Amino acid sequence: MSDLLELTTLYVAQPWRKRAACVGLDPDLFFPAKNSGQGAAEDARRVCASCPVREDCLTDALDTFDHFGVRGGMTPKERRKEATRRRRLSRDAEMAS
Repeated sequence: MSDLLELTTLYVAQPWRKRAACVGLDPDLFFPAKNSGQGAAEDARRVCASCPVREDCLTDALDTFDHFGVRGGMTPKERRKEATRRRRLSRDAEMAS
């Protein structure tokens, strides 16, 4: 299966995406220029803040190691920190059981 077909299949298989607040918005809003600073992501964050599937989007971004754009209300840098936090929580839970 080609990479594009796999990605397309993965995208279609996630029905939560149809309920996302960003559906129909300009994708560039969620991909601010690299050197534009944190303020450039604020408009995207506002959209994500009201999104009914924000957590699904964030979890998907973390699960697929998505390193681009604002997803689930977080920038790539914030998602890397969140992924580390979640791994620590998971590891601590395993050690406690």
